[in-house]
Amino acid sequence: MLIGELEDCAENQSATNVAAECLNALDCIAIVSQDARRGIVGMGGIKAVAKVIREHGHHGQDKAHVEVVKCGLSLLTRVAINQSMIPQLARESIAAVMDVARNHSRNPTILKPLFHLLTMMAFDVNTLELIREENAISFVIDTLCNMYKFPAIVMQTITVLETIGTASTGHARVVADEGGKTAIKAAMKAYKRRKSGTDQAVYQGAKDALVMLDSVLLLEATKRLKADHDYYYGSSLDPALLGDSRKLNSKVAVRRRRDYKIMVNPYLSSPTNLGARK
Repeated sequence: MLIGELEDCAENQSATNVAAECLNALDCIAIVSQDARRGIVGMGGIKAVAKVIREHGHHGQDKAHVEVVKCGLSLLTRVAINQSMIPQLARESIAAVMDVARNHSRNPTILKPLFHLLTMMAFDVNTLELIREENAISFVIDTLCNMYKFPAIVMQTITVLETIGTASTGHARVVADEGGKTAIKAAMKAYKRRKSGTDQAVYQGAKDALVMLDSVLLLEATKRLKADHDYYYGSSLDPALLGDSRKLNSKVAVRRRRDYKIMVNPYLSSPTNLGARK
């Protein structure tokens, strides 16, 4: 019945009070158990919520409509507690969520629960491609650069980028290529000079996020260098193929000029040392 009412509220956008009450009631039901959340998803609740927040999200800063959108995002976040439901939740709601994001790109009341939801969605690797297709990463970076007066929002944007970037080396590269690392560095520099506890928490969060992203990117570079090394010098796992790459018997041609001389270690004076001349 509640889901049916929500579908009607999507068509009748003046019924903001009814829509908010239905969403709050479903949120209370979702708290009860995992089975309750499964029931909401199974009966088409996610599609109904997505339709409601999309339609009511087009009314700008009107308080009644903003409250409906806020309640809808809260319910979606509640359902996302069940990680097994995140792929279906993302498929059925990510387009509506990002539509709301673009219509309320400077509204902290909407952005706070929205970024919380995006972070939970990003924990599932299967949904990251959907997030990327909706240009969510670019939107998060844009918000990070333009909402610097709101430390809580800045912290959430950094958390979203860190969660997406640490999923795999490919996602870390996407975050870096779209300017995520540059934006995080700028935030870290801006908040470093501020002395309040909240500002210092943002600074530390940005610093930690950069460390995590750099670690994933370094792992990618290490794998690439190892592949190149194995191609030219042979795999260290199969020393018999082209010689042991860790020793001097690697079978790789080296051109030397006629005036080539073996390097002499000046710190060793014994004439028996390799390279010493009489």
